[in-house]
Amino acid sequence: GCNFAVGEVIHIAYLGDLSVYHVRLKSGQMISAQLQNAHRHRKGLPTWGDEVRLCWEVDSCVVLTV
Repeated sequence: GCNFAVGEVIHIAYLGDLSVYHVRLKSGQMISAQLQNAHRHRKGLPTWGDEVRLCWEVDSCVVLTV
């Protein structure tokens, strides 16, 4: 099975070979997602303010608590 969430891109950090997206969910919670930068000028990538749908495998999730 697959988990998914819908939210808005709040912040993007470009880190060379990958970008980290901080996404605010409709509930107000924040999720951090990574996307590999395979191509320098890739069209159609999410940007600030875009609504995005995040999907991940159930076994790929790690919950961090404070």
